[in-house]
Amino acid sequence: MPGFIFQSLIIGGGYGTGRELVEFFLHEGPISGLVNMGVATIIWSVVLAICFEFARKRKYYDYRSFISGLLG
Repeated sequence: MPGFIFQSLIIGGGYGTGRELVEFFLHEGPISGLVNMGVATIIWSVVLAICFEFARKRKYYDYRSFISGLLG
């Protein structure tokens, strides 16, 4: 469930419709597009894991505290 919430907050509906996938990843061909989608997935997964660890270590349990701590 956290992955779906993260996608809706950060990525938004663009990837959900599929149009951005075609525009950004598939213009160089299907194999290259799949590799690039995999790289993007890994990058977003690392960012999400870092955010979760930051929130866990600082004991932020709500979005407002998390953003305040993140932005300083």
